[in-house]
Amino acid sequence: MINIRWLRANLLELEFHLQTMRPHIVFLQETWLDASIETVSICGYTIVSRRDRSDHENRGGILSLVRDDFNKLVHVENSITEERSWYFLHVEPEILLAGNWYRPGATVHDSYVGLQTDLTKFMPDVTGIIVTGDLIIHHARWLRHSNGNSIQGADLKVVCDNFCLQQLVHEPTREQYLLDLYLTDIPATKLKVGPYIADHRMLLATLPLPETQTLQISRQMFNVTKANWNALTNVLVSADWSATDRGTANDAATYFMELLWTILCTHIPYETVVIKKRNHPWLNARCENAIAAKNAAEGHASFEDQREKCAGVLVEEHQKYVATLKEKISKLKKGSKQYWRLNRELLCKKGRCSSIPPLRERFG
Repeated sequence: MINIRWLRANLLELEFHLQTMRPHIVFLQETWLDASIETVSICGYTIVSRRDRSDHENRGGILSLVRDDFNKLVHVENSITEERSWYFLHVEPEILLAGNWYRPGATVHDSYVGLQTDLTKFMPDVTGIIVTGDLIIHHARWLRHSNGNSIQGADLKVVCDNFCLQQLVHEPTREQYLLDLYLTDIPATKLKVGPYIADHRMLLATLPLPETQTLQISRQMFNVTKANWNALTNVLVSADWSATDRGTANDAATYFMELLWTILCTHIPYETVVIKKRNHPWLNARCENAIAAKNAAEGHASFEDQREKCAGVLVEEHQKYVATLKEKISKLKKGSKQYWRLNRELLCKKGRCSSIPPLRERFG
């Protein structure tokens, strides 16, 4: 994903960088486009949406494009009062919310009511958020390269904290100031500040979207729910343990463990259990079938419908998973390890696809 300002005089330079870097998604701010320019053409890219500059002064316009071989970005809506467009980025099993935003310096500040309303509306339908653009704010403690502090910067920091968004740009983007931001809750996103085009430097972000991984583990364990406890108790009481009084300590320990193991296996079923772990725990058979149907429809007229159906299934199963996770957390003590483990999983929206095997497979 790349952010960059647009000036018609710099179109050739822009196209040069796009052909060199070949980003999948391009978000442009301050395009200066208006109704007098009917079409915009950039080789190798398709326009997803265009929101031209308004009739008011100090408005720039925004434009979003995708590479011709990339069909996973869908325009959702434009903000009515602000120069901001929203998109769903379908990278199954993830559905990400992406916002392209230009905030002119003369914007009347309203504590980002519109931004918070939009985020609250879209959050239930997505597994991650990206908001990026030329925002022209200053906050010396949060944005290192600022000329001071402003109420706009302080309020945006509060919004980011409330929605768990991190700001990833740490270099100046216009002269000595950091004015172009990249806000996201997607862990391990990598961002680089590129060269100047016009008077702003471009941002190049790489999203960590690993393959869905499934780990299948076979373990043998006692099924204590089917144990014959009465018989087990009687046998343990009547067993001959006198041999533990003879010989060395090692001999006694060996005899004890072997006899105990024999008794336990006799009265408690010892079964092989297959444990399946995923790095996307909500991805079940229903999700897999929806993704397969969507992939099979690519290149056909039904692709858009299948993509929408697939997105609906993924959102529904993810919401069920989150609801179940929250219910489990509510029943745990806050000091327990499981409480914090599930909280981390809930915040990261994914599970760890790893396992530590048992130290011993059996006694003795």
